[in-house]
Amino acid sequence: MQRTAGTASWEAAILYRAPSPTTGSSTATADTSRTGPRRSSTPADADHIALHGPDTVLRRVAAERGLLTAHLDDGWGNCTSCATAEEAEFGERLVQVHVPSPHPCAVVTALARAWGWEGPR
Repeated sequence: MQRTAGTASWEAAILYRAPSPTTGSSTATADTSRTGPRRSSTPADADHIALHGPDTVLRRVAAERGLLTAHLDDGWGNCTSCATAEEAEFGERLVQVHVPSPHPCAVVTALARAWGWEGPR
């Protein structure tokens, strides 16, 4: 990113930009120590780096592991979290019955596809 102040001009490469967890505003770290011609970084580059930075990726992986833990196989081939509620007759009464969803459920399948799995749909 090219900057000019008075008669001095310098080029700064934005190394990292991430939203602050407390304020939500973006902060950027810039490297102004190098001199000479080089590719200039743009705010779009910084946003891309922040979106795919190590701490962001590790947070996403931890969240996805939590989802996988919540949607384990119950040992009977069903998901431990997913079930649909259906009404069924029980004698003369109508009751709500939870029907288990087969494992892998839609959540596990969607996460697997996000990581490149191309299994059956």
